[in-house]
Amino acid sequence: MRRLINLFATVLAAFCPPGVIARIYRLSLGTRHLTMCLHRVCDVRRPTDPYPANTIERDKLIRILALVGDFHQKGPSRLTLSFDDGYTDAIDFVKTHAPRHPYLGWIVFICPIKLEKRLGFRWDRFEIAQHGETDPAMMILKKQLDARTFPQLAPGENLYLHINMNPDPELDARDPSLRIFPDCEPFRLTTLADLGELAGIPGVRLGNHSNSHMRFSHMSPERALAEIKTSLEDMQRLLGPFEDFAIPFGTPARDYQIEHIELLRRSGIRRIWTTYSAPYEAQELVEGAVLPRFVIIGTWSYQRILLYMALTSLYYRLRRSTPVTKYLALSKTS
Repeated sequence: MRRLINLFATVLAAFCPPGVIARIYRLSLGTRHLTMCLHRVCDVRRPTDPYPANTIERDKLIRILALVGDFHQKGPSRLTLSFDDGYTDAIDFVKTHAPRHPYLGWIVFICPIKLEKRLGFRWDRFEIAQHGETDPAMMILKKQLDARTFPQLAPGENLYLHINMNPDPELDARDPSLRIFPDCEPFRLTTLADLGELAGIPGVRLGNHSNSHMRFSHMSPERALAEIKTSLEDMQRLLGPFEDFAIPFGTPARDYQIEHIELLRRSGIRRIWTTYSAPYEAQELVEGAVLPRFVIIGTWSYQRILLYMALTSLYYRLRRSTPVTKYLALSKTS
């Protein structure tokens, strides 16, 4: 069904003017709420980016807000923009646009230990390792890193293998090859001081994204539960109380299990966010709810993004089945 929805969205995006797209969006969503899952915001794309879909152009995101903002300002439906990982470009966008759109929800999900210890992400290390001998920007950056500790890619080592090998948060916390580049462009992460300023903007919330951004399902059960517990404690210590947690990668049953949900609920997390693309009803926002987010494909046109969210919302509206939050919680009784 998602492939069919994507096909319709692609075709309609090529022919429908913006005003018609906005009307389809309003009629399809109705009173349902919608949360967008975003990562990075750019002005110019990097040709070496291994995750181009995770970056959206600034102008494109502004167009989306301009087209549907009035609907969410006046109606019962609420739109929330969530930004994962804590890159400076995303934080700057929230700082600029959250005050202009106070009727929208804004959540920034960060990995607390990565910000405190200035530890980068494995996919950024992969980009440097893959293009450090050919791309001028990556060559300059690689020269700043310690060649003795920076890993060389093994033959056949792709992005997925690089990210998921040795899923031990303690290894990353001690890994010198993940340092330095989080304070360099284009991989600059925000700081705890910047987040303190951000949290003072009305409508903006800070949320936890685990310490290591590793898949819980790839760790041993004991290690995964320890990673969750430690990240909750670190977030509280560094930034104070919070109520939102975004599961890394976030695919139901593949990236998390029921025991992870239960621990988060016992720890007082009010909203647990996944990457399952669907809308949700206001009554589903209960204590400990496991909620969907539309993963935004930043390489799509803004028309296609809006139509995909609209047509998916229409599908769930017409289906009238069990609330999606029960499926996401992996429990028939949740």
